[in-house]
Order: sequence, then C-alpha cells, then structure tokens
Amino acid sequence: MDFVVRGEPEKVIFNFVKTMLTFEFDFEGIAGLAFRANDRIFINPLDEPVAAEDLPFPYEKTALDECSVVYYETIRGCSDRSTYSQHMQDARVRALSLNRVCTELRYFLVKSVDRVIITDRYFNYDTERAYRIWEYIISNDNGHSSFVFDVNGDLLDDETIRMLKGAREGLFIFNIDVESTNAEVLSAVGRKENIYQLFYNTSKLLQQTSVRVKLNLTLGLPYEDEQMFARSFNKTYGIGAQEISITTLRMKKGIDLIQDADRFGYQYSSRSPYEVVANDYLHAPDYIRIRDIANLIEAYSCGGFNDSVQTLMHDTGYKPYDFFAKLAEFISANGYEKQLRKKENLYRVLYAFASNTYDELNDTLRMQIFAEALHSDFEGSFPEETVKKFDRKGWEL
Repeated sequence: MDFVVRGEPEKVIFNFVKTMLTFEFDFEGIAGLAFRANDRIFINPLDEPVAAEDLPFPYEKTALDECSVVYYETIRGCSDRSTYSQHMQDARVRALSLNRVCTELRYFLVKSVDRVIITDRYFNYDTERAYRIWEYIISNDNGHSSFVFDVNGDLLDDETIRMLKGAREGLFIFNIDVESTNAEVLSAVGRKENIYQLFYNTSKLLQQTSVRVKLNLTLGLPYEDEQMFARSFNKTYGIGAQEISITTLRMKKGIDLIQDADRFGYQYSSRSPYEVVANDYLHAPDYIRIRDIANLIEAYSCGGFNDSVQTLMHDTGYKPYDFFAKLAEFISANGYEKQLRKKENLYRVLYAFASNTYDELNDTLRMQIFAEALHSDFEGSFPEETVKKFDRKGWEL
C-alpha cells in the first residue's frame, strides 16, 4: 500500500490527483495524505474540515429512474459520542442549508427514484431542521419514493409525531438505535442511561403514524451477558416495531472502546469487519449461538410473519427471546440451516416447529388455527401465482 487518504477525502484526493497529473509529486504538501517513500511511512497532518456548502451535489449528471437507490448526506460530523462509534476527533456537526437540502431532495422526488438513504448519523440532531425537511418531503411526496433516516428516538417530540401523521405508508423508514436497555451497559459506552423516553417516543410513532420503524440492538456491549441481552431484546420486541436488527459489536479502528478492550476481556478479529468473538461476559460458544438466534430474529421480524409468530408465542407462553432460542435449537437439531436461504422455506420451517410444539402440548386444534394464520401471512407476502405454487408443493421441506 503506497497511499492512504485520511479524514474527509474530497480535497485530499483532488490534491493527490492534481500532483500526479502535473508530475510534481508533492506528497509532503498534501494535508490528510499518508504515503510510503524510501521504505519509510510519512503521515501528514489532517486537513481542515470541508465546509458543507462547498461540497457539490453528486447526482446532477447521474442517470436516475424509478429503480434507483441513492445515498445522500446532509451533515458532516457526528452527534453520536458513544465509545463504539467511529468518528473523527473533531466531530462538530456541519450541515447543508435547509434550502439546499430541500432543493436536492426535490430533484430525487422529480426523478421518482425508488429509495433515498440518508447517510447522516442521527439526522434529527437538530429537531427543528429535521421537522422542516420531513414536512417538505410530505408536502412534495410523489407517491413512489421512500426515504430512510437514522433517527435519535429520544428527540422525537410530540409536534414532530403529529406532523408525521401526514406521511403516507412507505414514505419514511426510521432506523432507531436502542442498543441495550440496561443502564450499566449504556453508561459504560457513553449513551443516555434512561431508555424509557426513547421507548415512549417510539411507541407513539408506531401507534400514531405510518412510519416504518427498524430498532437496532448490539450484541457484545460491556457487562451484558446473555440474560441481560435477552431482557433487552424482550423489551425492544414488545414495542411492536416492524423490524429488529441485531449487530455484533465491532472493534473498528479509532473507536474509544478499544482502549478498554483488555478491561472487558474483548477478543476480536484483527481483520475487517473486526467483529468481537468473546469477552468476559459472553464466551465464544455463546456468541455463535446468540448470533444464530439473531439471524432468525431478523429473518422472522422483517415482515410476513406477524400473526403466525404472535399466535405461536401466545400459545406456548414463551417470551420472545426464548421463543427464537427454541426455534434455533429445533433448526439445528433437524439440520434445517440450509433451508433458510429461501423465504418460502422460512414458512415451512416455522410450520414444522409449530407441529412439533403443538404435538408436545397435545393440542391439535390450536395447530389448525396456527396453520391458518401462517398461510394468511404467506398470502400477504407473495404474489397469487407463488401462493398457488406453494400450495401445490405443500408444507413439507
């Protein structure tokens, strides 16, 4: 490796390309560049942060249509100061003007792109600014495009939720970080310890609007053993979000938590993505098992199983985490792991698990009711022709 671009890349890359094309090769004079010369490595000081308004709009000369997915940033810097968040030392938030953001979002709306993914970390760090942008999108909705935001659930106030009631279903997708519900865990990673404001706001958002919500938990945080993690998951699941995502903690270069890695007994991969494989609270076999459970949770919480999963949980009396743990054990015992690659087979696996469970409960009547709920979920998730083909093949794996 001969060159590394450090910090924000635009000016660094411009100056690097310029010095190459002019044959000056003035690498020493390029702020933010690290380079190798004469078997030595030179690391230049970082450049000054780029002014947000100096950044050009990157899509003006790009062909966009109704199938396009675009990534768009409205802020530089990071308002998330948790110890496992990767950020520059100078993380002051610099934002594009409200007028510019609305003008550029309108460009996507006019082009009727399929999805706009806003890359900002905690887009609503400024609640008034976020309110105005969301209001603008609702007022100019083209009926097709959707917008994805990373949102701080603590900052979703009543006024914002009232405004979001006007958004059509499918217009907004909000990713909201829960991470953990344990106060000691949250304190150890520099997050707000009281999770109830986030839960209260998110519940109102789900009850009163059509915004699709994805809640995120992190596996492997300090002090959190499996029992604590299960409690965090159960509380989060109980909110009723359309989707729950569980990610494994990553010890990425530059995060503050690396300094405490020995203190918490962290062991992690030395190569990207630097995932944690063990710590003092979860041993390696625990990680493997919980990650298998997490994969099932994501598969069965991304839509299409609402009535069937809820029916089975109610009938068995299992708490959400215990339910998915039992399902994972059943899949492993029967060698069904490869069957999970097709979504259709997720229904067949759940049917097989339910049959086994109701047999143990000696309750064939409830099995019939569950089968109807599962088939109804399937009909709501696939085209009519796929449903007919599925019915001809049957429930057997």
